[in-house]
Amino acid sequence: SPSTMAAVHEENFLTRPRPQPSILREVHGEEQTLADVILIYGATAFTATSAWVFHDPRDLPPTGTAQAVVFTIVFADIVAGAVANVSRGTDNWYASKPKYVGVVFVVLHGLFLVALQWALSSASAADNSSLPGPGPFFFAIVWVLATVSGLCVLFAPPHIQRVLGMSFLLTFLPLYLGAVPLGVREVPLIHTQVAICYHIKVAFSFPATHFIRDASSPAAPESPSKAGANAAGARGVIRAGNGGADGPVDTEGNQPTAEIGDSDASRLL
Repeated sequence: SPSTMAAVHEENFLTRPRPQPSILREVHGEEQTLADVILIYGATAFTATSAWVFHDPRDLPPTGTAQAVVFTIVFADIVAGAVANVSRGTDNWYASKPKYVGVVFVVLHGLFLVALQWALSSASAADNSSLPGPGPFFFAIVWVLATVSGLCVLFAPPHIQRVLGMSFLLTFLPLYLGAVPLGVREVPLIHTQVAICYHIKVAFSFPATHFIRDASSPAAPESPSKAGANAAGARGVIRAGNGGADGPVDTEGNQPTAEIGDSDASRLL
């Protein structure tokens, strides 16, 4: 049965939810699986490293240690959030927060772009072209597009949030990749990488609802053990009201109950 399969899945070493320390709950939520943690930090390490390995030497300050450190930390946070917010633990954590928390999260993430603009400022001023540089102008456009998209997704009905978020991302992707319609000169690859990861985090991963939750507890999905208990309770109710009209009566005046199989109970549930 589905509940049995879920219980077996729950026993898996990598997929068993584990309580998280309070200091990590903004990233992991109250509970997180080992598999999700590995994927979150594995993707973060690979993506942040690739930005250094594959970037054009003109895109980053050659002698700016502070700028390099700020870029690495901020960009790694963006990537980690983009992945973590589609995990069950983090999705449930933020689902329990008031709506205004999501609004503040989406809007104030623009400060990340301010820090990244400072870290990448040498790349923004490297060209003498008459067109605006890919720095403040480019990141201002990224902030506007991602913020408007994120707020629209946040206030949309849950069943269309992911579709809406992905639609926004694919609509603006050509602008992030080429930026020709924006009147900006050639945008360095590292700026494009930052813009896409930022948009995914702010306008898709964070504001969209990724897991269906129990109506009685919007912050957390129903666990397999709870589902099993509910099924058992339902079977008990069925037994309590299943006596025939002509059946024998016990000493307390109650009619006996008829047992039904698990498959019958699951269909009734």
